[in-house]
Amino acid sequence: MKPHARYLLCCLAAATFLCPSGLRAEEADSTADPVKKGLAALAKMQDADGHWGNKFPVAVTSISALAILAGEEEPFKNEGLWKAYAWLLTQQKDGDFRGEGHTWLHSQGFATLFLAELYGRALLAKDPPPQIKLDELKKLVADAADLVARAQSDTGGWFYQKAAGTHEHEGSTTVCAVQALRAAKDYGIPVPKSTLDKGFAYLKETQRPDGGFEYQKGSGSSMVAGTAGALATLVFMQKLDEKVLMEAMKFLATHKVEGLLKDRFPDYALFYTMMSMSVIHEEYGDHKPEALAWIPEIRDAVIKLQKEDGTWANTGWMGSEESSAAYATGFYVMTLAGGKGRLSIFHRDPPELPEK
Repeated sequence: MKPHARYLLCCLAAATFLCPSGLRAEEADSTADPVKKGLAALAKMQDADGHWGNKFPVAVTSISALAILAGEEEPFKNEGLWKAYAWLLTQQKDGDFRGEGHTWLHSQGFATLFLAELYGRALLAKDPPPQIKLDELKKLVADAADLVARAQSDTGGWFYQKAAGTHEHEGSTTVCAVQALRAAKDYGIPVPKSTLDKGFAYLKETQRPDGGFEYQKGSGSSMVAGTAGALATLVFMQKLDEKVLMEAMKFLATHKVEGLLKDRFPDYALFYTMMSMSVIHEEYGDHKPEALAWIPEIRDAVIKLQKEDGTWANTGWMGSEESSAAYATGFYVMTLAGGKGRLSIFHRDPPELPEK
């Protein structure tokens, strides 16, 4: 099936169709209300100036805005999306977003990912939204992606700060960087193949004999959430390393959904596991039934975690005292809405772009 057909199939799935992620439309419908509740909760949490979050507002705003793109059939009608976009523009200069707390890369990476997905959605839209000029947004994505690429260290990985030419590196920043660059590349933004290849190679080198992935190459212990993130990134290699992928799947299978929920970063772990299993199922179909089996289990677990007000508790990356529940809510909305296939990072193949 051609890439653009996969996108169309996911976005327009009817009751008898099967999305590439593995969710039949009737199953996907069971997530519709939780997604709507989550998006409504995000709307209430958004600050008047357009941002979400406290200590890490650039990253959290980008994640929340990505949730709108993933969860809304017509995201351009969502006022919160444009408020977030306008606010993010004030937080950068020439594509360089300000660092937050201990990290620049997470802010830069998630902002680049959001802008790339927004550009792609507008590029493929029948009627591009009047709030943006495609050429200007494309340049902004290109500038932001270039800064991400230049921050790659000599090891092939990325670190929290702009570490170009240094030995510093770790897994979560590398996952964030590679996925942002991959999304930009999906929509025609020039990204050096060597940069992506080195990033993939770095992640592969952090895999341990048990199939799990280390926080940092040489750190010596496997991480559950880190494995989920690495797997969700390595599925985008041009030539898949099936041994690496299958060993990672076996590692996650030993922990199951219950283990992901007990991890220090459950929202991160569940989101990236959903993404990786969706892409693996899209690629292998019935040849890897264990990938498809994860999808309804994660969906049901996430729905059970949702509060009455539509939010999810923030127990992940930044901790409940450092940011609002928007971080977890944004991640979990994307987890539930991923089966709709509206984000390029839920597909192995890029979309077919317009000639002009």
